[in-house]
Amino acid sequence: MPHRSPVRSIPLTRSIVLAPFVAFLDQGGASTRRHLRDTRIDPEILRSPESFLALQQAAWFVERAGRREGVEDFGLQVGAASSILDLGLFGDVLARSLTLRDVVLKLIRWAPILNSGLEVSAVNCDEDTVEVRLRERIENSRQHADDFCLMLLLDAIRLALGSEWRPREVKLSEQSFRFSGRYEIFSEARCLPSFEYMSVRLPKVALNEPLPARLRATSGDPEQSLQQTSPTTDFAASLAQVVESMIGVEPPTIETSAEIATISVRTLQRRLAARATTFEEVVDRVRFEKAIALMAQPDHKLDHIAARLGYSDLPNFSRAFRRWTGVAPGHFRKTRWAIG
Repeated sequence: MPHRSPVRSIPLTRSIVLAPFVAFLDQGGASTRRHLRDTRIDPEILRSPESFLALQQAAWFVERAGRREGVEDFGLQVGAASSILDLGLFGDVLARSLTLRDVVLKLIRWAPILNSGLEVSAVNCDEDTVEVRLRERIENSRQHADDFCLMLLLDAIRLALGSEWRPREVKLSEQSFRFSGRYEIFSEARCLPSFEYMSVRLPKVALNEPLPARLRATSGDPEQSLQQTSPTTDFAASLAQVVESMIGVEPPTIETSAEIATISVRTLQRRLAARATTFEEVVDRVRFEKAIALMAQPDHKLDHIAARLGYSDLPNFSRAFRRWTGVAPGHFRKTRWAIG
């Protein structure tokens, strides 16, 4: 029997990754909600920082917002003003590192849990130096996303080497190579343009440098919490995440979902068929689960819930809800939570 390769899930990233870009745009007076909606991202998703959306959606958002606001080095600027420790559970995990070697090992292990399309690796260049590389699974519109990740990598290295440390060699996106001279952190570096991956070269002896003990004073077990909220590796489940991230912006269609997944409609259908489901069933499941969550909150009226789920009006939502449960949404809500 021929070997069947596993179906790859859609690369997902946590919504907290967008927070620095949103803050930057808000401070500049930009219409952030419009930029989010133009890339089919429901602004409500930002209320749950550890929730997921498609990596391609996030990349489209930062690329288009940067272009429309006229910020050619958007990713570099936002990255320079950000701290990797502010990235929720992922930042808490890094804060518990003992040495720079520990930071790098945790980046390798946990970066795909923050962003399932991000790969971090460490490659020996010679007996004295090592290159830490970042590579993202983004088909297009990746300049600012790559630059942002590179700046956060530099920030992670500075956790051990201090704010005055500067790299000796860096590879950054070809489009942003021309901006490197504007940034103090690149002032002593040989900057090389690269499309394949971003990287920083380090002396191996630097890996032994310890982090300040104050950074390790986090409570609980962030590694366990981060692992428990891992992005799904199942294609249908990752598609459901994509549908949920845009459902409050526009009714989800298979064409739009395939575009976000950067595959053809036919391939999307085939991958769902391999999971014994259809696009319509995925959308129904997302809408039903979101409807139940919203209906449990008394302040949400049914017409508001219908709109949040992408229905044109309450009767359309009611018909769909009857199909799912056999009863009207108002009756379901009253009998389950005594909400009139």
